[in-house]
Amino acid sequence: MRAAGASSRAHLGRVSPLVLLLVAALALGAWNYSRNARADRDNPRSLPFAGYATADLDALREAYAAEVESARRAESGGRGGLAGASAGPNEDGLRPRIQRFEASQARADALRAARADWAQSAARLAEVDTELARRQAAFPALRVEIRRLVDWR
Repeated sequence: MRAAGASSRAHLGRVSPLVLLLVAALALGAWNYSRNARADRDNPRSLPFAGYATADLDALREAYAAEVESARRAESGGRGGLAGASAGPNEDGLRPRIQRFEASQARADALRAARADWAQSAARLAEVDTELARRQAAFPALRVEIRRLVDWR
């Protein structure tokens, strides 16, 4: 009887490497989770539309989609008018050439602004689509928590 008691005490004093590995993995996971949760909290771009209702997101998506289409049409309509800013060297006077150049510059500026609007609206539309897709997935809150636990960014 005494040998069995001494053996169990000796076994309790020695920690299995598997238990140590499990404790280390849990500690590392907890540290990573807290680090990612803090990064998500400090970064408002991580889930920018999480506070919106789904119906509001649907309306916002429609508005951004219309804006993207409008900006795309404005951008594609402005492309054709950029050629022909300079004329041949035999033209009468410098003033008409300067006026054509300034008109071409104004069209180029308008085209650049249309492209910037298009890109910005498309980026916001992609963020809204990402949030809607996240909500459609099964267990969206659990997915965020698991991502925080295992993501090593």
